[in-house]
Amino acid sequence: MLEKIESNKYLVALICILAVPALLINLDVMPTLGDEATRALVALEFMLRKNYIFSTINGEAYYNKPPLYNWLLVLLFNTSGRADEWILRLPAVVSLLAFSVTIYFTMKKHVESKIALLSAFAFLTFGRMLFYDSMLGHIDILFSLILYLAIYSIFYFIVKERYYLLFPSSYFLTALAFLMKGLPALVFLGLSLGVTFLIFKKLKALFHPAHFLGIAIFMLIIGSYFLIYNKYNSSDDFLKTLWSESSKRTAFENNWKSSLSFLFIFPFEYLFHLMPWSLLIVTCFRKDFFTIAKNNPFIFFCLIIVAVNIPIYWISPETRPRYLFLLFPFIFSILIYFYFKEGAEKQKLITSILLSVAFVVFVVMACFPFFAEIHAQISLKNLKASLLLITLITITYFFFKSGRKNLFYLPLALIIARIGFDLFVLPERATVSPEVQWKQDVVASAKICKDLPLYIYKNSFIKHNLTYYLTTQNKRILQRDYVGEKKDVYYIMENFYFQEHSFKKLFEFQYDGRYYFIVKSE
Repeated sequence: MLEKIESNKYLVALICILAVPALLINLDVMPTLGDEATRALVALEFMLRKNYIFSTINGEAYYNKPPLYNWLLVLLFNTSGRADEWILRLPAVVSLLAFSVTIYFTMKKHVESKIALLSAFAFLTFGRMLFYDSMLGHIDILFSLILYLAIYSIFYFIVKERYYLLFPSSYFLTALAFLMKGLPALVFLGLSLGVTFLIFKKLKALFHPAHFLGIAIFMLIIGSYFLIYNKYNSSDDFLKTLWSESSKRTAFENNWKSSLSFLFIFPFEYLFHLMPWSLLIVTCFRKDFFTIAKNNPFIFFCLIIVAVNIPIYWISPETRPRYLFLLFPFIFSILIYFYFKEGAEKQKLITSILLSVAFVVFVVMACFPFFAEIHAQISLKNLKASLLLITLITITYFFFKSGRKNLFYLPLALIIARIGFDLFVLPERATVSPEVQWKQDVVASAKICKDLPLYIYKNSFIKHNLTYYLTTQNKRILQRDYVGEKKDVYYIMENFYFQEHSFKKLFEFQYDGRYYFIVKSE
């Protein structure tokens, strides 16, 4: 990924070298958050049940997602012999790096190398990704990478009119994405195919025999899975749930007030999530925007892909930023392409403002360890903070010395800021966040229950994060006992159930605002 231009190659090399440790340092210090535990639990129960087709959580059918990502986790858990947070989050980190490399190698065929590189670095370092999603073991980065390749293949092969490569490749990749997340994969492909063939005036080609071959490949892959699935459980509930999961976040499933307010909030929210790169949107406010976009078929393709896919999420109040990862590379390519269409003086002004603000913010942040109260025990704290501060000041110096017009300094500064975040913010969170105490209590409770089976008592509410730690500690599936009359077993229950029987209380703890007892039935 080295830019073959003397002035940039060292910057690019430094960004690439630092990106790996930046994404891996202290990756596992925080307990599981959000959907991470759900992904891990399905994989763990696959392994414990020796059944890799029928997904369960707490021994009960789990229908919300198909199993492909869980199969990947099973492979990692078995290979490493671990199922901890670091292994759980590793696929997201590897997928992000692979996605960035893919963006560069696909885009450089259609735009200048510097635009392709900066688009790749923008995806790697935009705020929401760099300081949040890249630290979590979610499906969405890998899911989006697979679909990005599917949609890019539409453009790449339609220009060459190679339909026997276009349709089979795009439908094969979409089938893989479907086996990760369900119907959103088909929606992305369907809209992208339709609008691309319309814009390129090749609607008749949608009836090409290769299209039916692509559909057949998709149906063969998905149908084979559900055919095997039916041997273990009916697929009817599975398919209904996949439909429900896709539709429940739309405006049709939410009240009109929340839907209406989200229409207004959406663009500003995503300008924030895509910071600081989203500030380049100022370069798109020009009268000849569409004329310039049409002059480059790939940029025009990026524009129509964003335009046709984003409305579904714009009208869906429960949309989360990670659902749109697929579209962000196309957005960044548009922003950076138009940045380089500006005159030299305006480029310099935009870059100066963007980098100056970034450097001031990051240098101030680097000073925090010297003055702020830090509860975490960080070895060589002052030395690390000093090196971080010196590095940022040095980069600032070279940026101004270079004439304040080299945008490659921005991803470098962001990567170094992430390293500072890893070294100081993550350990601090791991010291003061309530999730850490919750994890410690759950692990302590699991150690009490190693000699006999542990069950969930009746309808006690148990978050997947809690079940994940109990399962990894005890190497048993945590099942629910709706009757609650087993003898010589342990139960985990919400505290209000305790008076129902003469249980012996062994441990009590609080998890996310609820109070739990570990008891033994005798």
